[in-house]
Amino acid sequence: MGAKCAAPDRPVICFIGDAGMWYHLSELDTALVRGINTVTVVNNNVALNQEQALNAGKPAVIDVKTDSEGIAPAAWNG
Repeated sequence: MGAKCAAPDRPVICFIGDAGMWYHLSELDTALVRGINTVTVVNNNVALNQEQALNAGKPAVIDVKTDSEGIAPAAWNG
């Protein structure tokens, strides 16, 4: 959200793991209330293990599998 506030005319995408989302879930409410329009992509592998890539000691790729038909319903009507 800070990046969007600093550059409101630029698109901002947040890529976060499922564990990180738990820590920052309430920030989505703040974004909604304040009109901070960001896009959040959650790598939900139900494993809470993205930090393994940081500790690999070599280049790492995290593969996020998605379904093009899997569009979540709107969380808020605003």
